[in-house]
Amino acid sequence: MRYFEIEPGGQSSFDRHEHDHGVYILKGRAKVLIGWDVHDVGPGDVVYIAPNEQHQFESIGEEPLGFL
Repeated sequence: MRYFEIEPGGQSSFDRHEHDHGVYILKGRAKVLIGWDVHDVGPGDVVYIAPNEQHQFESIGEEPLGFL
């Protein structure tokens, strides 16, 4: 398990992995792009990303986005 943090207005790279993974949002708000779908998420939300699915996180709140 790893902790990631993205500053307000920042974003992760548009990425894909051979494995699936789940992401748990600890703090902040984000728009999550999974394939062609965009989801708004916040603390307590869980995001599932299937194998080889392109995805990106964009921090849209006033505080950093923190997730596992």
